[in-house]
Amino acid sequence: MPDASSSGVRVERSRNRRVLQERLSSILPRQAVHRKLAVAIQFGVYNFVRKHNSLDTTPAVAAGLEEKPWGLERVVEMTQAYWVRKSAAK
Repeated sequence: MPDASSSGVRVERSRNRRVLQERLSSILPRQAVHRKLAVAIQFGVYNFVRKHNSLDTTPAVAAGLEEKPWGLERVVEMTQAYWVRKSAAK
């Protein structure tokens, strides 16, 4: 027969696991959203800002999507505009 102290420890561990699971379940979706946004920004910089040596220009200019390469300022402006629209939609 288990003593009272060992069953109390099991209950406490169970409660701690439940609290941790609740905390993680609220964090992971936000991390996924932030990861998606980081990849989108990286994609934009790689294709629209960064000059590639093999092309002597950006891939977007080489593909005819843009007439000239973007600056980082444009990426920052677009990112800020996105957050303003997103916060206004709430």
